[in-house]
Amino acid sequence: FDLVLFFEATYYVPDLRRALDEIVRVLGPSGSVVFVNANPERRGFIPSPNSVGYYTADEFREALSRRGFDVVVEGAFPVDRATARERAVSLLRRAAVKLRLVPRTLRGRARLKRIFAGSLISVPPEINDTFGTAARRVVVAPGQARTFGVLYVTARAGPRTAS
Repeated sequence: FDLVLFFEATYYVPDLRRALDEIVRVLGPSGSVVFVNANPERRGFIPSPNSVGYYTADEFREALSRRGFDVVVEGAFPVDRATARERAVSLLRRAAVKLRLVPRTLRGRARLKRIFAGSLISVPPEINDTFGTAARRVVVAPGQARTFGVLYVTARAGPRTAS
């Protein structure tokens, strides 16, 4: 394959190291793998109740570099400056997690999100350039990912070794 895209899914994979080894096996010599994930280091992060584990930006960087990839980590959706409302919602979210009040189903979680975040915008049948702006991505240095809600990890194949 020329490209492997792992979109909001790594935290459901029971053995991500084995999955990375399989990506190495099936990826062509000049291929790339892209991961888009929620950032477990951000303030107010709540893990999915069905997840098995989350990789931080630095863990992605290390695991992919060890397999011979050239890795770029980017962050989007900055969360560094919280309003009073956002701090209150973050506190409620953390309390809900500790008290095991977060619904286990996606439908239940969606309802809870609507209570705190409001209604969603409707997506038109066809998306064009006027629908919305793309999230601005910023290259993240090692140890500096905490202020972003979403991680974009791009790994390009180089001389690889399995681990």
